[in-house]
Amino acid sequence: PSDPAAVVPPVAVSSVPSPRGWAALATAPAITLPASFTIVMRGQTNGAQAAFMAAFGPAMAPYRTGRYAEAATALQALTERFPAVDEGWFYLGVAHLYAGQPDDALEPLGRARDSEVVSDQARWLEAVALERAGRSDEATTALRAVCAADRVAHLDACALVSNPAGR
Repeated sequence: PSDPAAVVPPVAVSSVPSPRGWAALATAPAITLPASFTIVMRGQTNGAQAAFMAAFGPAMAPYRTGRYAEAATALQALTERFPAVDEGWFYLGVAHLYAGQPDDALEPLGRARDSEVVSDQARWLEAVALERAGRSDEATTALRAVCAADRVAHLDACALVSNPAGR
């Protein structure tokens, strides 16, 4: 007769290894749109710009308060309606990443790599998403590319990329 209170339930082991330390340095970025939104809309009419902005604000409301899963749902609808706006894809990727869905973050962040406004952050967070998804070799390659392009913005992470333990 053993004490039922002494029984310890088995611990679930994730198939994804813990991310290395540099991936923990990432924080959800502030909301940024270009000063001239005309650039982002890629030749769309003023009506399309107004329609995007009218939809963007409510879609970002949950993002602003850290409700990233809810934001991802709203931003998915936004990107379907306005697929040419890279910034919509960027925030969709970020929302997935911070909702704990790094695999789902990869495609939207990849689509935002060409943005005139958020491309550097998209590349950085794509490396973070790869790491958090357990794809460390790809993450290291992506981080090295980020570091080669801009060591100042992500100096702490770039210093760690040469450390195999990622501490």
